[in-house]
Amino acid sequence: LEFRRVLFRSHHLHMGDATVDKEAFQRRFDSLLALWSTSKDLSDASVLVIPAGKIDSEDRAKKTFALQRWLFGWAMPETIFVISKAKLAVLSSKKKLEVIGQVKEHCSIELALCNKDDETVLETLKKMINEEGGKIGVLKNELTQTGKIYTKFMEGCMPKNLSQALDISGGVAECLAVKDSHEVACAEKASLIVATAMEKKVTNVITQAIDENKLKTHAALTKSTKDALDEDNITRTLQLWGIPTDYADHVEVATDPVIQSGSQGKFNMSRTFT
Repeated sequence: LEFRRVLFRSHHLHMGDATVDKEAFQRRFDSLLALWSTSKDLSDASVLVIPAGKIDSEDRAKKTFALQRWLFGWAMPETIFVISKAKLAVLSSKKKLEVIGQVKEHCSIELALCNKDDETVLETLKKMINEEGGKIGVLKNELTQTGKIYTKFMEGCMPKNLSQALDISGGVAECLAVKDSHEVACAEKASLIVATAMEKKVTNVITQAIDENKLKTHAALTKSTKDALDEDNITRTLQLWGIPTDYADHVEVATDPVIQSGSQGKFNMSRTFT
């Protein structure tokens, strides 16, 4: 489960209806800039390039999208971040740029919004990257994404050989690992719901199946657990479990339950169960 103050009330909102917690953005972005000078995984980079392509269930765990959610409260596919010490440039669609633009007055460095339909934007971003000189910092394990904007950016702005680029995965993880009091409280509440789901739902169903000598498939157990935490059922479920129902306003399932047994299990967010 992912529990956090809802910066966007629902993942189904139109981007035009979305609002960003500007103070949270400012606090977190400033902490990233401060860490840039001290982290051994970031300090040697002269520019940070964090491109996001299309998103699927496996991509939700990527640091690319984790950083977007941390800063803006929203995973934004087909969105490119280029960050220097003086400028944050964002390449995306008009709708996403309107959402990101809400933080313009709260960004401690220049915020440049680059519309994907601007024919000169790739040259502008390439110039920004080259002008910084030194090493380009990237999330090296996440450079195999797909998507129209992602591909155009990688082919038009980035060096073809990124072997000399600096892997900033450790630095981004270090930045995301530091939690303020609100985030700690959110993690505690998410942990409570996960532990209670395991006790009240998963364990009870498995115990009953064993006692009655019945077969219970992984798929059935996964579905019943997922359904209990579905947005249509979450309030009633929390009430039955003795958890404050106002948690339902702030909780969402980050990924489907992963339930498997035996020695051949494989932890895979997008796998199907039988």
